[in-house]
Amino acid sequence: YCFEQGIENTGNMSKNTANVLCNWLIERLGETHAPRLFITFFGGEPLLNESIITYVAETLYSRTKTIGVSLEIALITNGLLLSEPLINKLNEYGLKWIKVTLDGDQKTHDQMRPRKGEHGSYQDIMKKLLLIKGAVPIIIGSNYNDKIKKRLPFLYRDLKEKGFSPSDILE
Repeated sequence: YCFEQGIENTGNMSKNTANVLCNWLIERLGETHAPRLFITFFGGEPLLNESIITYVAETLYSRTKTIGVSLEIALITNGLLLSEPLINKLNEYGLKWIKVTLDGDQKTHDQMRPRKGEHGSYQDIMKKLLLIKGAVPIIIGSNYNDKIKKRLPFLYRDLKEKGFSPSDILE
């Protein structure tokens, strides 16, 4: 799903690869004696592989706990697949924040991020953010160009009108 520097990757991480990753991280923690492990799930849309994300989070939480290392998790997503059960589960394992990209107000965002044969994604993302409001701090990211930059005040006003407070949205 993710494209980086012209390389297309259409696969998802397998449970076997997730185990290799978790083992490698725990070995590095043993070597470095780090007091905490901070991991960020990102790239393409990580929630397309939600079961592996929760598996990795649960595995690392369990294993870091046994060696006295704190686990902190972050999630960068387009927001369309967010759910209360997912956020509640990740909160159990150390979720610190999520970052969602909104490219300006609804009109601008929907123009910048159209969906195939459907309406734009702005309202769907906003509904998901309202579902998880207060459960985890949210960071709003944007791509920046002159068009989006001019529309950001309208995005901030919309967030405020929907009941988001400074404690809900991290700067």
